[in-house]
Amino acid sequence: MEKTVDLTEILNYLIRKENIRPSELARLSGVPQPTVHRMVTGTCPRPHKSSLEPIARYFDITIDQLKGLEPIPGVNMHKLDSMTGWATVPLVDWKHLSTWPKAEYDYQLTEQGVKTQKREQAMTYTDAKTSTKAFAAYLNDDNMLPLFPKNSLAVFDPEQEKFDGSYVLIRQEDGTILFRQLIVKEQQHFYTTLEKTPSTRPTALNYDDEIIGVLVQVRIDY
Repeated sequence: MEKTVDLTEILNYLIRKENIRPSELARLSGVPQPTVHRMVTGTCPRPHKSSLEPIARYFDITIDQLKGLEPIPGVNMHKLDSMTGWATVPLVDWKHLSTWPKAEYDYQLTEQGVKTQKREQAMTYTDAKTSTKAFAAYLNDDNMLPLFPKNSLAVFDPEQEKFDGSYVLIRQEDGTILFRQLIVKEQQHFYTTLEKTPSTRPTALNYDDEIIGVLVQVRIDY
């Protein structure tokens, strides 16, 4: 049978259907969580058989079915990547956010000029209503506790409306990326962490600061 979808698409479908998180799959199958994460995000295209076997066993399918080489009874293998209500968005490394979406491309100077080539990009899934410019990233610190722990998977959309109280991703002039809550007072914009201490003060958004995304969804693994 001709392969129609890949392991990442099938695994994400099975996880959604089972209504579990990747971390739960790791615990229930005995496969290390980093391995499951790489399989779910597509950064591990050829996982070892020792990782595939327990996952296939958990979902009661064969390894070839998990890899998309054989059909799964009751599943339309041609439509896994276009399921109603779900979309794929780029999963961007935090360090690449300083130049995103330019970081989506490699640039090479040739005799004919500058040649651009789209990088291989890990993807993830969301059921949030987003534009085609949406992207996801894992939060890299705990500055927005208690709501948003470090390593939460957050989906951002540059096209979403920015309003008082929304959670935004800010890119400063030097490329530093901050995840903060937006405060709007009399047409002035500030940002702050969720920490409530006497020393906590909102910071004014500078002219060179850029809001590159508004939070539309966050997923937390426990």
